[in-house]
Amino acid sequence: SEMIAFGDSMRRNAATFIINRVGPDAAPTAPALIRSYDDRRGQAPYTAAALAALGPAATDAVPVIEKHLRSDSQYLADAHYALYCIRGDEADLEKMIRLLERDDLNRPTQRSYVITFLNCLGVQARSVAPIALELIQSGQLDEAEQQRLQSFLDKVAGNIGPTQYYSGG
Repeated sequence: SEMIAFGDSMRRNAATFIINRVGPDAAPTAPALIRSYDDRRGQAPYTAAALAALGPAATDAVPVIEKHLRSDSQYLADAHYALYCIRGDEADLEKMIRLLERDDLNRPTQRSYVITFLNCLGVQARSVAPIALELIQSGQLDEAEQQRLQSFLDKVAGNIGPTQYYSGG
């Protein structure tokens, strides 16, 4: 917790990476992560990933994450991913995948993270598979994005589970 609260960005990122790997057993770090996320006004993708790794143990983070959800944020995908992992609400997944339809975001980064998160979640994100298929068929995605999103659909169809928690970016 001290590395999160008082560390420089390198130490803070290292701490969140470790928390990400430990997962829910690192629940005692939630208050420090929430403070860090709030202090950085939601511009903290590694912290969002660590909160996601804590899952429901990070429930107190929900209002803080929601407070910093701004349509112009470059970390919307990270925030929606964290919210889904924390509360399990499929509406968060839908908001995340719908980011792929927006032209006003930092396209390569946001789009890449959305697809990465879906692939990490695998069958856990099956509720948005019809939207993914619709996006592939719409022509809105470039070829590489279509292939990566198809990989997610293949995981859903083959009932391949989640791969690993995303470690931030």
